[in-house]
Amino acid sequence: MLDLINPAHRYYATVTRGNQTYKSPAFDVRVNETGETVTVWGFTGIVIDRILEWLDWSVEWDHNDKRPAPL
Repeated sequence: MLDLINPAHRYYATVTRGNQTYKSPAFDVRVNETGETVTVWGFTGIVIDRILEWLDWSVEWDHNDKRPAPL
Protein backbone atom coordinates (compact mmCIF):
# COMPACT_ATOMS: atom_id res chain seq x y z
CA MET A 1 0.00 0.00 0.00
CA LEU A 2 2.82 2.42 0.79
CA ASP A 3 4.13 2.15 -2.79
CA LEU A 4 0.83 3.61 -4.00
CA ILE A 5 1.09 6.61 -1.68
CA ASN A 6 4.83 7.28 -2.02
CA PRO A 7 5.28 10.21 -4.45
CA ALA A 8 8.60 8.75 -5.66
CA HIS A 9 6.60 5.85 -7.16
CA ARG A 10 4.10 8.01 -9.05
CA TYR A 11 4.21 9.51 -12.53
CA TYR A 12 2.20 9.73 -15.74
CA ALA A 13 2.51 6.82 -18.16
CA THR A 14 2.21 7.99 -21.76
CA VAL A 15 1.16 6.26 -24.96
CA THR A 16 1.41 7.90 -28.36
CA ARG A 17 -0.91 6.84 -31.18
CA GLY A 18 -0.36 8.79 -34.38
CA ASN A 19 -0.18 12.48 -33.48
CA GLN A 20 -1.98 12.04 -30.16
CA THR A 21 -0.32 11.34 -26.78
CA TYR A 22 -2.42 9.98 -23.92
CA LYS A 23 -1.42 9.88 -20.28
CA SER A 24 -2.67 8.14 -17.17
CA PRO A 25 -1.55 8.05 -13.56
CA ALA A 26 1.02 5.29 -12.99
CA PHE A 27 2.44 3.61 -9.91
CA ASP A 28 5.58 1.49 -9.56
CA VAL A 29 4.71 -1.23 -7.05
CA ARG A 30 7.24 -3.61 -5.45
CA VAL A 31 6.15 -7.23 -5.86
CA ASN A 32 8.81 -9.09 -3.86
CA GLU A 33 11.65 -8.72 -1.37
CA THR A 34 14.29 -8.40 -4.12
CA GLY A 35 12.83 -5.06 -5.17
CA GLU A 36 11.25 -6.23 -8.45
CA THR A 37 8.49 -3.84 -9.48
CA VAL A 38 5.51 -3.77 -11.78
CA THR A 39 3.84 -0.67 -13.16
CA VAL A 40 0.13 -0.16 -12.56
CA TRP A 41 -1.26 2.31 -15.10
CA GLY A 42 -4.16 2.88 -17.49
CA PHE A 43 -7.67 2.30 -16.19
CA THR A 44 -6.38 0.70 -12.97
CA GLY A 45 -4.02 3.63 -12.37
CA ILE A 46 -6.88 6.08 -12.85
CA VAL A 47 -9.09 4.18 -10.38
CA ILE A 48 -6.32 4.06 -7.75
CA ASP A 49 -5.57 7.76 -8.26
CA ARG A 50 -9.24 8.66 -7.74
CA ILE A 51 -9.56 6.44 -4.65
CA LEU A 52 -6.47 8.01 -3.06
CA GLU A 53 -7.90 11.47 -3.75
CA TRP A 54 -11.33 10.49 -2.41
CA LEU A 55 -9.81 9.09 0.80
CA ASP A 56 -7.58 12.17 1.10
CA TRP A 57 -4.53 9.87 1.17
CA SER A 58 -2.88 11.39 -1.90
CA VAL A 59 0.52 13.00 -1.32
CA GLU A 60 1.78 15.72 -3.67
CA TRP A 61 3.78 14.18 -6.53
CA ASP A 62 5.55 15.47 -9.63
CA HIS A 63 2.82 15.83 -12.29
CA ASN A 64 5.52 16.76 -14.83
CA ASP A 65 7.14 13.31 -14.59
CA LYS A 66 6.01 11.54 -17.76
CA ARG A 67 7.41 8.18 -18.91
CA PRO A 68 6.48 5.79 -21.71
CA ALA A 69 3.94 3.21 -20.61
CA PRO A 70 5.27 -0.33 -20.30
CA LEU A 71 4.42 -2.61 -23.20
